[in-house]
Amino acid sequence: MNDVQQFVQHWWSHRQVLSELLQAIPEDKADFRPWEKAMSVTELAMHIASSAYKFVDSVANGRFEPGWDRPQAETLADARRILDEYTTKTRARLESLTPANLTDIVDGQAVFGFSAPGSVFLASALDHEIHHKGQLFVYARMAGAESVPFFSKR
Repeated sequence: MNDVQQFVQHWWSHRQVLSELLQAIPEDKADFRPWEKAMSVTELAMHIASSAYKFVDSVANGRFEPGWDRPQAETLADARRILDEYTTKTRARLESLTPANLTDIVDGQAVFGFSAPGSVFLASALDHEIHHKGQLFVYARMAGAESVPFFSKR
């Protein structure tokens, strides 16, 4: 298994849980936010899904461009459907990467103020996803979820 395949497997072990976590949140809690300025459940789920794709696509393209499409979800059903769509396209984009994409320098100046090998940005994408998934675990419990999945699948 090469480094790209290992990354895909690690990312997948976390992404699968995100779908399960959204299933655990009560349907009427799509707009739940733990404080006034926090993202809502659906906003946070859409942020995770769309930013992961942005990172992977940018690594594939060799550069980050400012901004990206941020989907909107009105309901948890919408959020689950959009997450599934982004999961499918993110996984496909990840699987299209080559080992060279991990070592080649990606221009991140316009967004992050630095450039680095693709592997650095992919690691950041995974850390970002895990961080926000952790927040969503807290949201889920605060919103009344009685049972949540383990944090990763192996």
